[in-house]
Amino acid sequence: MYKMILADDELVILKSMSKIIEWTKYGFMVCGVAESGEEVLEKIPSLNPDLIITDVMMPRLNGIELAKKIRDKYPNIEVAVLSGYDEFDYAQSAIRAGVVEYLTKPMKKEELIAALERVKNRLDRKKIMSENMENLKKEVQKQIPIVKNQYFCG
Repeated sequence: MYKMILADDELVILKSMSKIIEWTKYGFMVCGVAESGEEVLEKIPSLNPDLIITDVMMPRLNGIELAKKIRDKYPNIEVAVLSGYDEFDYAQSAIRAGVVEYLTKPMKKEELIAALERVKNRLDRKKIMSENMENLKKEVQKQIPIVKNQYFCG
């Protein structure tokens, strides 16, 4: 199960997003909500989320700026942006910030589910790659003494 934080400066939207979908059915659980980008950044260390879904327009630290900070400090966290703006400039900025999904409001439930499935597939692939790298490192560590012995003693 992947953990996620929902962020929107409008409490009504936050509450409806929390209830609009059966998150666990799609492999996610809402581990936190935030009403600002700063609040998201404060919660990341303790909640350790895999995904942040944030509104693009929030006071002080908007969703694009938040995505940039997350990409720089927490590169393994995926970010999806919700926007009331269907403008190319916003989408382009989101892409540059490393956002994996750009959804426009109002969105249909099916669009959100499709985005969740894409993000989950991405997270699953990253997890498998990470596990493979760990197994490879362990195998290399096992082989080092053997190679040293053959090289220096053989």
